[in-house]
Amino acid sequence: MNIDRKNIKTRLEIREKVKACTIDDLINVSQKYLFNESKKSVIAGKNYIEEMKSLNFKIKNI
Repeated sequence: MNIDRKNIKTRLEIREKVKACTIDDLINVSQKYLFNESKKSVIAGKNYIEEMKSLNFKIKNI
């Protein structure tokens, strides 16, 4: 079994950031990216970039 330690480390770092996210953080992100003139918005991980592009979403990394 080949374990990609860099990938695991990255996933754990992202997981910690998500766990540290506060209600105020979620409110700020939603106000900034979801409640604007846009007709559709999605907050998703890198695994969904190609799918979002196929749906003609403009990709913004935040």
